[in-house]
Amino acid sequence: MFKKIISRIPYSPSMIHNLGFYAGRLRKEEATRKIGLVLTALALVVQAFTVFSPPESANAADSSDLIYGGISNGSQLLAHYDANTNNIRDLYNHLGISRAELASATGNLQTLSSNIGSYSWGLTPHFGAAKGEGSYVVKTSQGSARTFYYRPHNLWGNFTYKAFVGQSAGVGWFAIMLNCGNLILKITPPPHKCPPGQVGTYPNCSTPPCPQNAKLAKNDPKCQPCPGDTTLLISDSKCAASFTQSKTAVNLTQNNANADSTAAKSGDRITYTLSVKNGGLKEEEFIFKDYVSDVLEYADIFDAGGGTLSDNKDGSAGSNNSKILTWPAVKIKPGETQKRSFTIQIKNTLPAMASGKSNPTSYDCKIDNTFGNTISTKIECPTPKVVEKTVAELPKTGPGANMTFAGIIAAVVVYFYARSRQLSKEVKIIRHDMSAGTI
Repeated sequence: MFKKIISRIPYSPSMIHNLGFYAGRLRKEEATRKIGLVLTALALVVQAFTVFSPPESANAADSSDLIYGGISNGSQLLAHYDANTNNIRDLYNHLGISRAELASATGNLQTLSSNIGSYSWGLTPHFGAAKGEGSYVVKTSQGSARTFYYRPHNLWGNFTYKAFVGQSAGVGWFAIMLNCGNLILKITPPPHKCPPGQVGTYPNCSTPPCPQNAKLAKNDPKCQPCPGDTTLLISDSKCAASFTQSKTAVNLTQNNANADSTAAKSGDRITYTLSVKNGGLKEEEFIFKDYVSDVLEYADIFDAGGGTLSDNKDGSAGSNNSKILTWPAVKIKPGETQKRSFTIQIKNTLPAMASGKSNPTSYDCKIDNTFGNTISTKIECPTPKVVEKTVAELPKTGPGANMTFAGIIAAVVVYFYARSRQLSKEVKIIRHDMSAGTI
């Protein structure tokens, strides 16, 4: 059209009006393409951030992590050690792992397997004593006591992981997992021992009571008979409570079926009963505590049964998002059994999420609850659970392909914008020549 108008202007000067109309249309087209160019440039910026920013794994950390979210280098590990994050310095000092040995380990990064006969340490229990999980109490620098848990590493499954590997005079070989900061040992922890001259069960160590120790007077406050055995003193290591924990669960919705062997459906209500028996010789205070983080992935607390749901602090800095149901302290006499119950309700809309990176048991269509023994209840998860695996296997184009495609689009937009500006400039020149009489 442009060439046609230009070729007829010398023969028909009235065509200059058509050229003016065409110039107006060109200005509108130029403005539109300028907006398109700006939007394309903004899209390129957003695309660059999307392509070159590494994705983060959903649910990459777990409440049991010694260092929540893990570490990426040795400096971070030593910084957490110096800050005594989650009392890891207290734990390492108690086991005999020094800061110098940790620093030496940061220079030895290896890829390890969970099937090497090792034990992993964490902040919360997961599997129960029946599967080889144990607890380990450590006195903290704040004067309180902190409980850590260790279990055979292969209970989490068969996988590989990156870790700093070192050697300690206290425990020998050890490793620190990068993705969660958890400690890995090849031995179970050494038994606790009271300081020389003291008796009892760590951390409740005390000096020898009378009459076994003649240095103590009969009127000494420590000279009290053991309630369960008057031949012992109350401060004797044998005169202590011995609590045995156990748990049962029934699915109320499915005719009180055993929740450990019955798959739960949306809306089902399950009642857990916690039992503690004092098989020792002394009345002691006990606090019912139940870790329910795994339960709350697929359920809500329907009736707490007098308990209080809160973040787990356990005497340490930071809760690590772990949920715990706690009841007021109660004194349990020798031979007495105390029980606490609470009821949950399976969510009406079940989440379809991938298993966690550092804790494969999270969002695994199963709720595990440990109190002495573990109650494991299968959940009838929705079908979209499988989609996550399918999406994870789609082809990856990579940064190069993304930026190449975006560059092609930008080149096309720039070409049409430049063409509009060129035509507009030519129209101005022709109209100027017409006014000057040179055409």
